[in-house]
Amino acid sequence: MMQELGHQSVAGESGGLQPGSGVVDERHGLLFLVGLPRSGTKLLRDLLNRHRQISMPPVEAVWIPRLRAEIGSGSHSMTSEDLARFDRIVASSVYRLTSQRCSVPIPSVSVDLPAGTTLGACLEWFLRKTLDACHRPNVIVGDKSPSHVAHLGALNELDPSMRVIHIIRDPRDQVRSARLAWGKDPIRGAVRWKRCVILAEQWGKRHTEQYHRVCYEDLCADPEASLRRILTFLNLPFDDVVLSLEKPSENLGDTQGRTEIVRGNSGKWRETFSSRTTSRIEEIAAPVARSVGYDIDGEGRDPSGLETRWRQVMDAFSLLRFNIRHHGPIRGVREWRSAIRDRMANV
Repeated sequence: MMQELGHQSVAGESGGLQPGSGVVDERHGLLFLVGLPRSGTKLLRDLLNRHRQISMPPVEAVWIPRLRAEIGSGSHSMTSEDLARFDRIVASSVYRLTSQRCSVPIPSVSVDLPAGTTLGACLEWFLRKTLDACHRPNVIVGDKSPSHVAHLGALNELDPSMRVIHIIRDPRDQVRSARLAWGKDPIRGAVRWKRCVILAEQWGKRHTEQYHRVCYEDLCADPEASLRRILTFLNLPFDDVVLSLEKPSENLGDTQGRTEIVRGNSGKWRETFSSRTTSRIEEIAAPVARSVGYDIDGEGRDPSGLETRWRQVMDAFSLLRFNIRHHGPIRGVREWRSAIRDRMANV
């Protein structure tokens, strides 16, 4: 069984909205589910969403870290201009395009919330309103966005009582899955895997009561044990409804269309990569992989900066081709531009 880091959390300051706004002051803190794409984030979100006290939207709110960068911390008292800026940040994100495609409502803080509301309370209201959970304070709301793994510090400044579940996967299988899904480069993928796991683990060691790591392989091998630990971390009772999916989580990859947890969905990198590519992936990721429980040999040498940059550019073109193929040229380019800005292009 892989190592896990994390303990039961302790609720922080409320930061809730004022009476009459739809959210009571008593609150749990937001829940952020993070991890690199193709690491099981959608699967875990959809399993946890089956619990009556957890609700995360089906669209990734990748714009949330921009709130901290462009407006302020969670305790910031919002002016009418700040409320309008919040709405503009959402509107300029790929979130708006994806929400429209998925028929997910987009609330407006500038229309429905008064000046003087804190930024943290605005964010929680937005998520609760999206999920129709404004009058269910016992429900933990949050967001599943893989890119948040690189912005945990900013998220914590928005909500100091937040909790983070970080799902990781064997780097060789994670980069293989990204390669098959979007044509992503496995060497650059290994660099991103290493950097993002380091960022998350460093943050988690400083915030042990707010951070819980789960391995995708453990989740698939023994779903009940992994989910019991997660729900204990969240101070929630176990409910076996979380052991099955209501509908498929994946529309890409080996588990596409499956409604059950696919056991043994690992080690498939052996069927895909040459020994040379495998060796390069392992050489890059090995020391960090060993620190989180994967038995991989290597010293951790990255490619040169020039090679990494070239591979990054090729990844951007691969994502553009994917978007055009699936959404057409106009919407595909528009979503690609928003995604490049919002997500993890520079990690």
